[in-house]
Amino acid sequence: MTAEEVMDEIEKDAVFYFHSDGGVTISGGEALVQADFAKEILQKSKYIGINTVLETSFCGAYNEIQKVAPYVDTLFVDVKMFTSKLHKQWTGLDNQQILKNIRRFLIEYPNCEVRIRVPVVPGINMNLTELLTIACFVADLDRFVPLELLPYHCYGMHGYQALGLEYPLADTPAPSPKEMFALADQLARTVPHLLVTALTKTFIYLLNPSFILWINERHSLAAASSRIELLLKSVSVFLRCFFEVNLSNEHWLNRYIFTVCRLSCDRCYDF
Repeated sequence: MTAEEVMDEIEKDAVFYFHSDGGVTISGGEALVQADFAKEILQKSKYIGINTVLETSFCGAYNEIQKVAPYVDTLFVDVKMFTSKLHKQWTGLDNQQILKNIRRFLIEYPNCEVRIRVPVVPGINMNLTELLTIACFVADLDRFVPLELLPYHCYGMHGYQALGLEYPLADTPAPSPKEMFALADQLARTVPHLLVTALTKTFIYLLNPSFILWINERHSLAAASSRIELLLKSVSVFLRCFFEVNLSNEHWLNRYIFTVCRLSCDRCYDF
């Protein structure tokens, strides 16, 4: 299939993208394995005004990233583990190139929205020691980047079985929502100013350790996604402004964040 044929399919739904703030997402597998092909689709999509998203592990040569970067509006990057030895044990490669690529990308492409995702897998990286190292890495980056915790699932098991392959995590249970929320809350409490999302809740502690912004969305996942995205963008923009001008009135800050939260969801709890 050529890039032109892909674009023919994309353009059939262009009207829906324009009215829903949707767009084109390049994912995988690993999209950067076909960087030239991905570039064509992203470039053509941007040319006709369609929003673009890239999902990637960032595991590869930086010159491949540079091919697609100018045409990406939002980037989702997986950081599966921070400990290099553990990363190599479970993926076959260490993670030094991934972390290096993230740092460099944030400097060279400041207009691209970046979010870092962690697939949380019981028995592998579902522990505070590993997750806190990732959280600290994200918090220390050159600009504000939200952290998203994704619960492990076994949806790929049937594909393995269809190919006659053994699924190595068949007996691994999926984390419960309660466990995911507890992890996100603990990370946000421990690493100030880090925005952490797990499922339909977003956690962030700002300035005053007793202040928490907690989104509890009880509607459909689609509604939750759009509302949380509004919150993420609002808080992201505000935090960048806040640190640039170095404001120090934390009562005013709390009131502002609470207002943003009220505009973004049905339930907001200010502790």
